[in-house]
Amino acid sequence: MNLVIGNKAYLNSSESRRPAIRTLIDSIKFVRRHFGNMTVFIGTEGLTEEAARLAAEYDLTPFVLLDKYLQRDLSLIKDVCGNRDVAVYIPFLVSSNYARLLRDVLYRLSGYMLRRRWVQNELRRIGYNPSMSMMRSIIQEKKPLPNELLRSKLGSLLKLASESLALYGDEQLVVERLRNLRRLGVSTFIGLPIKENDQQILWFSRCLDSIG
Repeated sequence: MNLVIGNKAYLNSSESRRPAIRTLIDSIKFVRRHFGNMTVFIGTEGLTEEAARLAAEYDLTPFVLLDKYLQRDLSLIKDVCGNRDVAVYIPFLVSSNYARLLRDVLYRLSGYMLRRRWVQNELRRIGYNPSMSMMRSIIQEKKPLPNELLRSKLGSLLKLASESLALYGDEQLVVERLRNLRRLGVSTFIGLPIKENDQQILWFSRCLDSIG
């Protein structure tokens, strides 16, 4: 079971006004009261330190996003929880079709990227309105990414965002990145196939098998 405070993009006005940590504590107490010792993941986005303390108190597994600040968050969780298991959420695309890889990641994860505050702030800093209409106007599913975009500040930012928020590449590269995450202390990998097909799930499973 996974307990996570929803991103404000998914909450109504009443839900978004309620203190997030209070909602999380109430949910934890309900689950522990009714479901005993079931394995429970606790989402940490936006409240990493508080969620880590709750994980230690209620025997929960911290659940973090693959993100720009992952190493910082893992260090904080370790300081609070010691060597407790940590799970990471990973959007992934296993492919050696290099000409399409970045475009496919950007096209399919645009909304997910735009929900990250640091991506929004960086887009504004270089003069762009962080909106889906803006993203769709420059990243089109059937057209290659223009070279001038890839060489621009916007292109550099989008590449950084895709590499920070997703794991993509051929099997060898995906395996190496998974090994790096394991070295950082991640024990459980929860993958989301960026292209939702059976082959992607099988490839990712094979990558996980390679790291033991």
